[in-house]
Amino acid sequence: MNKNFLNVNNIRDYSTLSHKQIRNNINGLKKLSHFNDLIFGGGKGKGGQFWCHYTLVPYITNRQRNRGNKNIQNTIKGRNFSEYYYSKTSWDYFGCIHPNRDIDFLELTNSLKGFNCFYVIHRQKEKNHIHFTLQSSLKVPEIKELLKSYFNLINISIDDIFLTEFDTNFKDNTLNYLLRRGNHSSKSDVIDWGLSSPSFQLD
Repeated sequence: MNKNFLNVNNIRDYSTLSHKQIRNNINGLKKLSHFNDLIFGGGKGKGGQFWCHYTLVPYITNRQRNRGNKNIQNTIKGRNFSEYYYSKTSWDYFGCIHPNRDIDFLELTNSLKGFNCFYVIHRQKEKNHIHFTLQSSLKVPEIKELLKSYFNLINISIDDIFLTEFDTNFKDNTLNYLLRRGNHSSKSDVIDWGLSSPSFQLD
């Protein structure tokens, strides 16, 4: 099977759901036509193994939230999967947003809703700011305008948004920098990281 596909046991590495819960959720997704090319296999017995594209993991592991569970950590090991997703995804842009005053980190992550992003929030000089990699067909001015509109709506002043093309030659170095690994010793300023993706916005 293609390396971009995971079986149920693989998915359990990124989820606190049981084997049965994962299979049930995959069965539910398999009934939706737009996932036809992303789920293979299934059925009963030992030979009925599912294979799912890695982009479906957020759907599979977060569907339980619709049944009343609002704590994401009960259904997905968010940071483990975030790093895996980062490594598998071809990113288009790298960006950073520095608000001019301290704001809650949720206000920063909400600015990325609707985009497919990996983000890390740092806290320096008693202010939170966000770095992110982003996958989008939009141009830089269009993305900046959407982000600025969000902060204008919540009356938060920001400096000019930094956004540049993602350099695939430095993919690992970028992750190590963001998570303060290796030569980057200021680990105490990393306060949150994860994904912002349409996949997480379930109806």
